Amino acid sequence: MATIEATQQLNAELLDLQLSLESTFGLRLGQRVPSMPQRVDWSLDQLTYIQYAYMSAMLSIHTVLAYPWIRALIGVRSSRPFHDEVARSVATVVNISREAILFTDTIHFNAHTTVPSVLRC
Repeated sequence: MATIEATQQLNAELLDLQLSLESTFGLRLGQRVPSMPQRVDWSLDQLTYIQYAYMSAMLSIHTVLAYPWIRALIGVRSSRPFHDEVARSVATVVNISREAILFTDTIHFNAHTTVPSVLRC
């Protein structure tokens, strides 16, 4: 099915990017900042942005297969490869969502934190 093939292709491309960034800059996308090596040339804001950009891309790729009704649309019960791909996408969505929530620990807010003018009331 085209949806599953597109999901697999996009996931492979994103994993290639992930490996490239890890080998070039030592970044481990999808993991919290404290688990990454501290680099002088990357600010916490830059690390946070690139982590959330990666997580958003992973969610965008895999969420389509994680919806419960997709099983009926693609006939998961009748085809093992579809079932396995849906299970992988569901696991990816769960893991990335968990990491995104836990990643918020690295965001520091206090009374002196600046707020973009778009958010001011």
